[in-house]
Amino acid sequence: MNLQEARIVLRPRAPAEVWDLALLWCVRVGGRTILRFMVRRLWPVAVVLYLLHAVLELHPAWVWLLAVTIAPVLQGPFTILAGTQMFAPDASPNETLARFRGHLGAFIGALLLLGLAALFGSLLVVGLPIVMVAYAFVPEAVLLEQMKPLAALARAHRIAGAMVGRLIGFTALRLLFTLYFVFAAESLGQFLFVFTLQFGSVCGSLIEDKVSLFALLGFFASIPLTATARFLEYVDARTRLDGWDLQVRFMALMTPTERGRPS
Repeated sequence: MNLQEARIVLRPRAPAEVWDLALLWCVRVGGRTILRFMVRRLWPVAVVLYLLHAVLELHPAWVWLLAVTIAPVLQGPFTILAGTQMFAPDASPNETLARFRGHLGAFIGALLLLGLAALFGSLLVVGLPIVMVAYAFVPEAVLLEQMKPLAALARAHRIAGAMVGRLIGFTALRLLFTLYFVFAAESLGQFLFVFTLQFGSVCGSLIEDKVSLFALLGFFASIPLTATARFLEYVDARTRLDGWDLQVRFMALMTPTERGRPS
């Protein structure tokens, strides 16, 4: 990759700036591709999960458990998309999906290991949050650095170890943004379908049924933003730890011939 062609300046950023940039990225950079992925890949999963509840009477707790379990896998294409668009603004959706499929086995393997760690961590009061913070960058390690599952976990743990306090705040914000999307979608959906169009509670109610189609749509709609924000936080961590911005400055001093030489 040529760091001089990055779409953003590689420099340390404040946490709030990371989230502002993530929102702008999803709107201006990801734009149509993110919307296409959301409509074709994310929202159909929300519909299927709601039908499991509405038709097969699956308990709401199981519906949300399935949603939370599936979500990390569905974040994968958005992580690759953000990583690709960082240096190649014209990255195609098909290329993104092809790259994701190429790393899918290692990614699922890493997520399974992470799930086991979370399961054991949940036995302790603060165990699960610690696991979420310590291995926050596992998707980037697998999908962008192309590491094997165990190496990806070790890599993510090393990065997190240098910025624990910041990652605690970032993880909390990820959860808050996800909840915001859930309740915002629920409120908007109920307003349009129940009060405006007078369709009644055909899509369920989060308050009464503990699950609704609107809430699930909101949950999955949060994935592009949270995945992009995590990628940008990863870029910030690499900038601080590996000196990406310093590397860019050195590359700017080199001649085109010298840049082409292997390091």
